[in-house]
Amino acid sequence: MTNYQEINAWKLKKNFTLIEASFLLTDKIPVKLNDEYLQDNTSEMLLDKLIKTVETDEDGFFYLCGYPSTNQYCSSASGYDEKHKVFAPPHKNVAFPKIAFSSFANDNNLKCEVFSPLTDKEKLKINRKGYETRLLKIMDNTILDFWINFDPSQPDTAPKNIDVVNYIKRYGVKGNIAEAMATIIRHESAPKGRRKKID
Repeated sequence: MTNYQEINAWKLKKNFTLIEASFLLTDKIPVKLNDEYLQDNTSEMLLDKLIKTVETDEDGFFYLCGYPSTNQYCSSASGYDEKHKVFAPPHKNVAFPKIAFSSFANDNNLKCEVFSPLTDKEKLKINRKGYETRLLKIMDNTILDFWINFDPSQPDTAPKNIDVVNYIKRYGVKGNIAEAMATIIRHESAPKGRRKKID
């Protein structure tokens, strides 16, 4: 199997361990010898950075860029009481979803095949650490269709509020809620009031 074919095979995976990602983030194929990955200096440095990026919640569960571990490793804690718990760092085999590593790559300006650049929609989702509801999805779609290319230095690039409201209503959202959603996503530097007619 060629390197290109191997990269494509890794692309099909949905979840990755920290040590696997430490290779793939620089387009290197993880190679094992006697069940241990053969790390170079680059992958060791990336693994260390990944481990330091992982956060631990109050119950000891791990999160990378807002996304929970997918193999449910839980950190053991030491300390005097609940307020002074110290959690152990994640093991290199703790796994996270692909989008968590795409977010890490995006934050650290790493370009790689497996964790390709995030789409605008994925970036919107990451800002909420993966949290989604039906109305948030509708707002994401509206932002992508109306506001993603807005340029504050060019007021005419702002959409008309009525167009935004009507778009949201197409999803079955009631009038007053659609208007509130349009207000929430409206850029603060967008011009207010009716536009002047050009002769």
